Amino acid sequence: MNVSNKTLRNILRAAHLVIGALTMMYVYSPLGDLMWFGMLVKGSVLPILVLSGLAMWQMPTLTKFLKRQSAPIQ
Repeated sequence: MNVSNKTLRNILRAAHLVIGALTMMYVYSPLGDLMWFGMLVKGSVLPILVLSGLAMWQMPTLTKFLKRQSAPIQ
């Protein structure tokens, strides 16, 4: 599947904003008192937030590395 850089950046940005909103709900709303919501945020939402932020930050390096790995050996 070939996705353009702009589309990939938009998908990552949208996911990062939605997951950031969930984190803000955990911190600033009464939902933070619910045990299942706290476990969800700590166990899955925060790691995804960090990984999406790192992916957006290091996208040129990641694409260069992945292109080098997928290049045929001559």
